[in-house]
Amino acid sequence: MRFTAFICLLLSACASANRPPMHWPNAEEVIEISGLAFVDSCALGHNDSGDEANVYLISSAEFRRNSADEIETINLSAAARDWEDMTTDPVGNWYLGDFGDNFRRRDSLQIYRYHPEIQQTDLIEYTYPDGRRHDCEAMVFQGGKLHVFTKARPGIRKQYWSFHYSIPAEPGSYEARLVDSLYIPRRAVTAADIDSLSGELILTAYNYKRILGFFPAAASSVITISNYPEGRFYRGEVKRKNLSWATPNQVEGVAFYDDCYFYVAREKTGPWRARIRRKKR
Repeated sequence: MRFTAFICLLLSACASANRPPMHWPNAEEVIEISGLAFVDSCALGHNDSGDEANVYLISSAEFRRNSADEIETINLSAAARDWEDMTTDPVGNWYLGDFGDNFRRRDSLQIYRYHPEIQQTDLIEYTYPDGRRHDCEAMVFQGGKLHVFTKARPGIRKQYWSFHYSIPAEPGSYEARLVDSLYIPRRAVTAADIDSLSGELILTAYNYKRILGFFPAAASSVITISNYPEGRFYRGEVKRKNLSWATPNQVEGVAFYDDCYFYVAREKTGPWRARIRRKKR
């Protein structure tokens, strides 16, 4: 299993502002953390492609460097071709997005809805309109719908458009509805979360290239969007803040924690360890 230890630091309303960034224990075994969420006192996470249909849950009240025994593995009755993001809704459902498509070859995409209390997994299947194919790594729930934000191809100049589609959050087969698009210079969207109270949307995005055709380099950013018309995220006020420069740093997960902090998670890239970092809002 590629994701053998999943950790988080659960904080109480900004009380631990001076604590250092968190690192994954056994980081050499953590390859592709791709989805991140908080539910009550628990952190949830899942791998990218290569794992089974597993969600990892930890309910520790404090950070422990050796917390593997506190992790619960929940296996869904689902396929796991390329899980890329997860989100939750107010009634307790978890949504797992199996919609990664790096090579734009998939005719249909899947989102699995799981309710932990009854341990039931339902299937939401969808296609993009007009035969379009997109890679997608970001999803949120709002207003009874799932909203997905597509990922541009990193490294291709002048093509950094992200498309926003909406899909009913009920089991069934659908054609996604194109809502809007946003040009994000030199960044490809990799994760999303939404503040259920303020409505603020947060995206992580990155760019990856090789200098002189050999040396890997990347830059990651967080993008916040607020004051948008109802359901039209990409028409809101867009702010961008860089997370990293130069070193390969593929941020693949983001989750709001409270009024003061959000978390970002990055995959292991070359010699750089997988890690989760707390960021001030």
